Amino acid sequence: MNNRVIHINLSTVVLLCITLVVLFILTKSCDPKLLDLSKQQTEIDSISEVIKQLQSTQQKIDGTLVYHTRNIDSLNGAILTTQQQIIDTRSYYDSKIKDINRYNSSQLYYFFTNRYK
Repeated sequence: MNNRVIHINLSTVVLLCITLVVLFILTKSCDPKLLDLSKQQTEIDSISEVIKQLQSTQQKIDGTLVYHTRNIDSLNGAILTTQQQIIDTRSYYDSKIKDINRYNSSQLYYFFTNRYK
């Protein structure tokens, strides 16, 4: 029993050698700097802080935009009211001017004195 012989195929030896070479290359090519995540985590934290600041600024800008939009809507309403008042005043005085064309001098005097009191 002591004279036992082990038979290994050539393909098995070649595969074993290739595997050992690949493992050797992988262990030597592994850069410990790539595994050091502290610098990358610092950069991530810094970028996260910048993103938070930008989001805060965006919220302030959005609030300001809503405020100004409401003011614009209010002013547009005031403009429409003023335009309607101008139209009403114009039509009122247009009818008065048509009537004035028929007035005699005493009626004109009375009209203008009452108008500017």
